[in-house]
Amino acid sequence: MPCRRPLLLLAALVALAATALLPSCPSSVGEGEGEGEGEGEGEGEGEGEGEGEGEGEGEGEGEGEGEGEGECAVDPCAGTPPTSAVVFAASLGMAPSATVDDGAVLTVGTTTRAQVEAELGGAGADDGTPFRKRYCAAGLTFSYVDADRSFDSNTGAATDLVARVLTLPGASATSPQGDIGAVFTATGGASHDLQTGRVVFFADRGIEVVVDGADDVVGLVAFKPQSADRWGLAIDLAPNTGSVGGLVVENASFGDATATLGDAWDADGIVSNVIGPIDVKVRIYASLGLRLVGACPLAGCPSNEETVSITSITVSPPFLGKDGTLGLGSSRAELDAALGAGDPPDANGVVVYGDVGATEPPALGVLYAEDADCVERAVAFAMNYSNEL
Repeated sequence: MPCRRPLLLLAALVALAATALLPSCPSSVGEGEGEGEGEGEGEGEGEGEGEGEGEGEGEGEGEGEGEGEGECAVDPCAGTPPTSAVVFAASLGMAPSATVDDGAVLTVGTTTRAQVEAELGGAGADDGTPFRKRYCAAGLTFSYVDADRSFDSNTGAATDLVARVLTLPGASATSPQGDIGAVFTATGGASHDLQTGRVVFFADRGIEVVVDGADDVVGLVAFKPQSADRWGLAIDLAPNTGSVGGLVVENASFGDATATLGDAWDADGIVSNVIGPIDVKVRIYASLGLRLVGACPLAGCPSNEETVSITSITVSPPFLGKDGTLGLGSSRAELDAALGAGDPPDANGVVVYGDVGATEPPALGVLYAEDADCVERAVAFAMNYSNEL
């Protein structure tokens, strides 16, 4: 049986603000960067989240585009192994960066997509969403955010900013926190166990190290530094009380999110006329794998946007929080056992638990992708999901 993957459009605004990574039949959807992110995400890239080694985006960073499902995409880097030497720089008080073969410094949150393309020779290989591109010879994946507060491009604007840099399998890369292929010895990071190995976040330096079961470094990821380790905050997947770190959809504001998640988001802005004349506020923590959405009143979003109520939260790699034992990477059978059988996938490929509608409790939308054994595993959660957005 061929492995298949859904191509997701969770909602119009998720596509507009997409940073999540969709796995291509990952061998391990675990953390992914997915990537995943992780990040990855899967891919086997840097984070090991949904990917074998390198990134593991299993993400679906959840965004992908299109609908329905199709055969798993061929790895765009198949037959093109990494040949470059990559150096990650990461120090306290500085945004992390990557340098390929002693070239220009490519910095998270500062370098634009146009500058990456000029340095690495083009737009890169397709990686499932317009907000993520692979550079096979360099051994890197770049994830972008549309950070101009309008979220006006889902096709790849030159002004998009680098949000994450993830190594691909076979990459040659070094960092102050560990070198790929070497035994991991660094101290001071926040370690989270995976099915095989672990991932260590150096939150205040913006570097993630993926370590295998033998304690060897197999992937590196650069992201916007965070003030604390929030990747393991508890989640509640109950269809009527979805929450992340205590932020309950429809009962928390963006101000509450700032207090809980910090102010180091990667993109924040307003999308106009999403549902008729209604505008929505969108905030993306690409470093955490979280996207927050809040619908504004008909009169428009208030000048103090922190007061806007959060109406939906999308969770994707590299987020690692659990609801008991359930989280990203859990099988559909496990989630069905806990939540009851979900509806058949909708037009966006999303399985819905609970009822969708303004008068109903918030529904939970789950995007699944099959792993190498064709077991459906969760790669994204959408709390208070609506396919009308």
